[in-house]
Amino acid sequence: KYGYEFQASEMRWSIGKEESNDMETSAICMAELTNCQASSAGLNYLYIACEKYGFRPPPKTIPQHVFEQLVAEKDAASVRECYSLDTNSSVTPDCFKPPLPACGPSQQTREEWDADSGPQYVLRIGTDPWDRFEKLVLTLRTAAQQLWRKEYSDGVHRNPVSSHWLKKFIISVTEEELCHGALWANPEDGRTRIKVFKRSFTAGEGKYNGIPLDDEKAKAFVDMKKDGKVDEEAQKLLAEQKAMRSPDREWIIDWAPGKGVDPTNRPDHKAYVREFCAQLEAPCIESLNEALAHEEKPDRVVDEAERHLRFADERDRKFDNKTAVDVLGRARKYLDAGNNGKVFVIWGKSGAGKTYVLAKTAAEAAARSKALNGVFVARFLGTTSASSKVALLLESILEQLKLAYDKGDVEIPSNFRELEALFKEAVTTWPSAEKPLTLVLDSVDQLDDTNQGRLLQWLPATTLPECVRIVASTLPDYEEMEGKSGFQCLSRLEGALHDEASFAMVQDIKDPESIVGHLLSLQGRTITAEQMTVVLDAFHKRSEEDMAGTPLWLTLVVHLAATWHSYDTAPTIPTSVRGLIINLFELTFTLCACSAISGVD
Repeated sequence: KYGYEFQASEMRWSIGKEESNDMETSAICMAELTNCQASSAGLNYLYIACEKYGFRPPPKTIPQHVFEQLVAEKDAASVRECYSLDTNSSVTPDCFKPPLPACGPSQQTREEWDADSGPQYVLRIGTDPWDRFEKLVLTLRTAAQQLWRKEYSDGVHRNPVSSHWLKKFIISVTEEELCHGALWANPEDGRTRIKVFKRSFTAGEGKYNGIPLDDEKAKAFVDMKKDGKVDEEAQKLLAEQKAMRSPDREWIIDWAPGKGVDPTNRPDHKAYVREFCAQLEAPCIESLNEALAHEEKPDRVVDEAERHLRFADERDRKFDNKTAVDVLGRARKYLDAGNNGKVFVIWGKSGAGKTYVLAKTAAEAAARSKALNGVFVARFLGTTSASSKVALLLESILEQLKLAYDKGDVEIPSNFRELEALFKEAVTTWPSAEKPLTLVLDSVDQLDDTNQGRLLQWLPATTLPECVRIVASTLPDYEEMEGKSGFQCLSRLEGALHDEASFAMVQDIKDPESIVGHLLSLQGRTITAEQMTVVLDAFHKRSEEDMAGTPLWLTLVVHLAATWHSYDTAPTIPTSVRGLIINLFELTFTLCACSAISGVD
């Protein structure tokens, strides 16, 4: 009805044994919660308060300065055995960092969080960690309490809005979710996008919070130690946690022997589950209706323009190719000094980095256009459905130009030849010295063959007025091979322009090390000198086959290298893009398969 899709994400489902053993539970859950908060138009978090406080794992990563203070505070040889220093980390990867500003007083400032950036100690407890788990957790917890004596005494770890590192050694993953999902949320989200339900059992003689401890299912409902006794510390933390956020709805039910909750055989439990669902459905619909009431109606023209600008901005921020400085310089000269009545063409082989160069050029052209009170239009062809066919491309650009040049009375024809004629007219006659036009078209070769788009007859390549700049990019000519249609975009532009000065070729990379370092830094990572040597060796062994050694190849290598710790031995790197993609797919498939299989009982 509304075009929305309902998706439910249960935090513990399908967290596999490998991830659990590697203490990835917290990071996986917080990432999924963040995704829900970012993508949901309505309700995004439901916390169900019951009788179990939950899993309290040791931190997967600890900033170097925090770790070294901890082990200095307490002789902790067992802790040192379980953690290894990773100097490849340059920012804190931990999901515990809250969004700032927090709603209320915070025990840690932005500067203090920034101080946690840099090398991290990473938990490496082994393939079967549980024999050492309890000792490790207790040692770290004791060390943290001693290191932050005053904070612990003051109850910082029980302050709902506190983000102090002390909490990481004490609270459960469930409370961490509650912090991210509700306690650190802004008040408006707390009213419309978050719900807290509470379920408890009827108290009775011989029961603990309504749970008979001699029942075989008791351990699934309450925190217990290895000796079968209740974990009183966890239960105290649970009681404090429940007090941090009042429930929106509460149920008290009787314990079902051997089951705990049994809606299949207990009518009262079945009624409870039905009411629970009804009470959840109502706020879901209410929050969705509220979101719809405030939803801006989509604007097809603006949305298309924004998609391409975002695409350009993302790639502009990643750009750091010193080899392309000459190409960028020539593009700037074209934009600033004069167009000679012609389009400026940037070309290069597949994966050479043309799109990054066009993104950088687009960013500079947009700033120039704004300063001149001009109009700027960018399209990265093939990245949206409206930029893959020439008719849709011309239509979307014309719609944007109509708005920019106040040509609302102009009708856009459905006949392609008329559309092509109007496009040429709009580009060459609507702009003026007072309101110039800059048009950036990346990858004209990405058009399909509908309406002979790659013949480029629709593009006004010559006789451009001085108030118009058009920068386009393309691949070299490709002949028809194995059933795939070829194209000659570059040859056609050369034939139309007859001017070498109107062309700039993106050359092979000359400084791979700086590009790898830059791309890694965007992910908060670096690699060791030995690992960089492996990357550079693979780069220098490249061949022309399959885009080896191109920016695309380097980008894929960085995705792989970003997973390396400083104590890892770098694997052999495929010298081709094809080999790298296969490598990354195999890695992803293995992780997904392990997770899926381990999630099945």
